Formats: sequence, structure tokens, C-alpha cells
Amino acid sequence: MRNKSFYAVILCLVIGSTTVFGEIKTNASLELKTVSESNIYLGKTDEQSTTITSFIPGLNFLATGGQSKVGIDYAAEILNYSLSASTNNATNQSINVLLDFTFPVGLSLKLMDGYKDTSDAPSSEFVKRIKRTQNNLSGDIGYKFGRVWSASVLFSQINHAYSQDEYKAIFDRTESESGLVVYYGFSPKTSVLLEYDSGVIAYDKASNLNDSTYSNVKLGLKGKLTPKTAGILKIGSQSRKYDVQAEKDASTSILGLTSITEFSKMTSLKLSADRNFMESTFSSNLNYLATSITVELGQKIGKKVSVSVNSRYEMDDYDTAVLLDEATGAAAVTGVLTKRSDTNTLSGLGVKYSISEWLTANLGYTTKGRSSNFNSFNYTDTLTNVSIKAIF
Repeated sequence: MRNKSFYAVILCLVIGSTTVFGEIKTNASLELKTVSESNIYLGKTDEQSTTITSFIPGLNFLATGGQSKVGIDYAAEILNYSLSASTNNATNQSINVLLDFTFPVGLSLKLMDGYKDTSDAPSSEFVKRIKRTQNNLSGDIGYKFGRVWSASVLFSQINHAYSQDEYKAIFDRTESESGLVVYYGFSPKTSVLLEYDSGVIAYDKASNLNDSTYSNVKLGLKGKLTPKTAGILKIGSQSRKYDVQAEKDASTSILGLTSITEFSKMTSLKLSADRNFMESTFSSNLNYLATSITVELGQKIGKKVSVSVNSRYEMDDYDTAVLLDEATGAAAVTGVLTKRSDTNTLSGLGVKYSISEWLTANLGYTTKGRSSNFNSFNYTDTLTNVSIKAIF
């Protein structure tokens, strides 16, 4: 694995942290979960249901000292399907690492690495389960100039690797980005920011001609957005240029929002929104513009029960028109030139009951779907889950 050296460094830091950090917490967990799904393959017709039983062991490590911390989270998900078990059964794994250091001289360093080996669908466009790995590495090197000014150098790299040869040429790629953000604290708890990023998307196979570069300019706010809301808001523009297919060059407005509103100790609202280009494999389109909003309302009921209600709405718009066979709702060699447009929706309800400090039970219901003017891509799906989780 290409991250062996990175995790070796992390292991050394973990071993050394017993003397550097004042507080160390470790725990193990095991979750047993059963899911009933109505449309496992997310097809428009011939919906097939299944029951999925999963075993989810986990390990967590957190060392803190002053304003610095080191954290490692590992989880495995062993999935057993009642339908076509020989092809659907899978084992997913993930590991997340956080290094967060704040130094007395005004310098800060944050590194995050998230690795997953999964069979989950890669995007809202391509919803087929595919065995793949994905590694997200990001960093933030910050420096504070006096009382109100600060700046950070940002970098990230996302690597996508697929197991099956038929998908390697289509999806295998590395996305690299670097940037600079400057903050001005106009109040003790809120800063205005200006950010510039440049990125490269490079596909592994020379036969894939979708390589591109892009640049972002963003203006935003970070910290207290309202008296009860904290988060970060960025609004800007992106210009994207393709190495080979220059006629596909594009630009658009972009948006990023992550916030949480604490109405009380018992009630909170999480809100996120995003607008950006996504990589596409649909016909001659190289990308689609995804605009989404996600809302989650959390409510505690007494000391043991918490309820969450969530909803997500996403619009995916394609720029290149494709011939649509109106009879089948699919792309074809003859038909009406049409730009594809999808609407993806998801709604869910979850209930958590704390049996004790170390044992919780969960019950959830989710419904999701896609509606497209290329209606062969339409689907609806419902999932009901029940689980119990122990932390040791």
C-alpha cells in the first residue's frame, strides 16, 4: 500500500505520545446491524430486496495535550447478504488519522488522512457497487500574525483505485490541490477569508483523455455565523481547463457551507450545502455540476433517547447534450438532443437509545431516489435498519 511510510510515521508518533501528551484514551467497539433494503441494485425495474447483516468492529485512539492531539480510528464492516451472497458479500475497511499541533509561536499544523477499502458506489451518477480503494490526504499549515490576521497553506491529494480491470481506465486517478487562505478576524469569534486554490486531476491510464487543471477563488466567513450558529461559508468561482479536450473547458460559481446551530442543549441543526463540478462518465460528458443541500435536526429526549431527522436534495446538471430515445428513456444513437438533468433525494429518521454508558441501540429508516429526464436512470429505494453497539 502506498501509505505504508505515512502510517509508520503515525505509529512512531503514537508510541511517543505516551510521554508528550497528558491524556490518552483508547477503546474498542463492536456493532451488530441488520438492514432490510428494497432495491439493492437501484434499478428502475425488477427491484430486488435483500437483508444485510453486518458486523462492525472498531478501534479508537486519542491523545491530547494542551491544544494538540493525535487520533486514529479504525473500523471494519463485514457484510452478509441474503441475496446472491457469493457475489454481494463484502468486507469494507477504513482508517482515519488526525495530527493536530498548535505551537506557542503562532504556528499550527494539521494533517488528516482517510483511507477506505470499500464496495460502496463511488458517486450519485454511478451507483453500482464496485470494489475500490480511496485515500484522502489533506493538510493545513497555519500562522497567526498578531491579533487579527492569519494565513494557512492548504494541500490535499485524493487517490482512487479500482479492483476490476474494466473500471481502472475509467476511474483510476489522482486529484491534487494546493492553496492559500488569508483570514481577518473582524470580531473575537468570526473571521472573513479570501482563498485561492489550484488543482490537477490526472488519470492513471494514458487512454483516458479527461485530465484537467482548475483554479478556485473563494470569499467567505469562518466561526460564529449567527449568535447560535458556528461554521464556515465559502462562495466563489471555478475555472476548469482540459489538457486534450479544450472544447470542454468550463467555469461556474461554487459554494461550500458547513454549520451547526445549537438552539439549546437538547436541540441542534446541522446544515451543509455544496456546489461544484464532479467527474462524469456519462456519454461524452466529462463533468456534471452538482448542487446539494443537507439538513439534519437532532433532538434529545431525556437522558437516554435522541432522535435525528435528515434530508438531502441534490441537482446534477450536464452540459453536453446527448441523443435521448424518448421511448426507453436512455441514451441512444438516434433520438432528441437533450442535456441530462437528475434530482437525487434522501430522507431519513433515526432513534438512538442509550442502554448504558457503553451500550446503545439504534433504529433507522431511510428512503432515497433519483429522478432524471433520462428516465432509465430513475430508481427508488428504502432501507430499514436496527443495530446494537458496545464500546469497551
